[in-house]
Amino acid sequence: MSTVSSIGTIMVSLQREQAYKKKEAIVIAIAVIVVFASAEVGLGLYYSTSTVTATNVAYAQSTSVNSLPTTTNSSADDLFTAQKTAASNAGTLPIHETHQIVKVLPARDDNKVWVGTISWASSKPVELELWHSYNSSVAVDAEHGQPVTAPVGNGTIAFTLLKTDSGTSLPSGSTNFAGDALSFHTLDGSKFTVAYTVDALAKSLNK
Repeated sequence: MSTVSSIGTIMVSLQREQAYKKKEAIVIAIAVIVVFASAEVGLGLYYSTSTVTATNVAYAQSTSVNSLPTTTNSSADDLFTAQKTAASNAGTLPIHETHQIVKVLPARDDNKVWVGTISWASSKPVELELWHSYNSSVAVDAEHGQPVTAPVGNGTIAFTLLKTDSGTSLPSGSTNFAGDALSFHTLDGSKFTVAYTVDALAKSLNK
């Protein structure tokens, strides 16, 4: 009987040990599954966040670059870039009737002025003529005098005549400028042909 009892005890112990090992294996398997599931979720969140972040950065960069304005309140009429060849004609203003001119930039009457750069090569020496709105309400006396002016439309303009020297025998030049209008001009009335490149922007005057 004791032998049978011992054998029974051993069998029960073996069964318990096998059941314990089976439970332990199940627990380990569940733990592994949980770890892998957590890792997948973490990776999913990482890649999702990374993708969104990268997309946001790319959008922010493109928006930042594209939103940079060229000028404040600019329009197509405010930008002028041209390369032309032209022959001179007689001026139309009373003081221009005996002069020769080539108009480059039209006069502005919208409280903006042309600012830019021009380069040219001419058949004869020429002057650059710039117009400036002149405030006739400013009181002047004989001692101060006033610049040469002319009536244009409902206002008055003053002139700049600029003669540049290229330092060579060629009648050519390059300069910056600012004014209401721009032309090539000869005071002595000499007819001329000019090739020029101009890049200008109309800028609003400060209040």
